[in-house]
Amino acid sequence: MIACGYLRRYESFKLLAGVAVAPDHQGQGVARQLLMLLAERFDSDTYTFPYDHLEPFYSSLGFERVEVNELSGPVGDLFRSYVKQGRSILAMVYR
Repeated sequence: MIACGYLRRYESFKLLAGVAVAPDHQGQGVARQLLMLLAERFDSDTYTFPYDHLEPFYSSLGFERVEVNELSGPVGDLFRSYVKQGRSILAMVYR
């Protein structure tokens, strides 16, 4: 396997998660190609919670950072549960 990722549908939002590229294929645009294919299913209710250092990459694909206090309901609850696990992540939504 070279790359993977999935778009999970929740009741009120979708979450792009699990994006990974095999080490020997990183830096070759593989993740960008994968996400451009998945983007056909993105809408304004599509979120992702990338590691902080990946913000420029996801921004280049049309995601915008969302402040934690702007997250409400199930998407906010899910994000906060990941942060409690010690993950250095941020919330982004597709625009």
